[in-house]
Amino acid sequence: MVYDGLTVWDNEMPLGLDGVRDTSDDFVAPSLATSWTDNLVELKSDPAKKYTITFKLRSGVTFHDGTPWNAAACKANFDQIMGGTGEPGGTFGLRGMHDWMGFTQSLDSYRVVDDMTFELTFSEYYEAALRELAIIRPFRMVSPEALPSLPYVS
Repeated sequence: MVYDGLTVWDNEMPLGLDGVRDTSDDFVAPSLATSWTDNLVELKSDPAKKYTITFKLRSGVTFHDGTPWNAAACKANFDQIMGGTGEPGGTFGLRGMHDWMGFTQSLDSYRVVDDMTFELTFSEYYEAALRELAIIRPFRMVSPEALPSLPYVS
């Protein structure tokens, strides 16, 4: 692959990052994210909450043009891929292009938490989220400077 994503599929990690079989990160390894946490335990006690995954991003990474990898760059890529700006309940102009993924249909919002932390929020628990981020497309990251200007992405 030419571009990296937050996670990568790894046949040598059948237990995933958490080391536990039959969990959402089986066969998933860090790539541009070094780790992640979710609120699944909270969801079990309060099903009214939305499912979130919070990623700690890899530091010291730059794109081919020297632009730094950080949460703002991650958000710019999500804006481009989804055709929106990540607000809760907002419109994603390109969601239909990626409906083959349950991920895009369940994604409610995304945001920059701090310079090296990025958070995804789903309308409900989506067990395959980490694995779908590991597949070859569409969630690959490119320098924000290389993204084309689209009218629905601010």
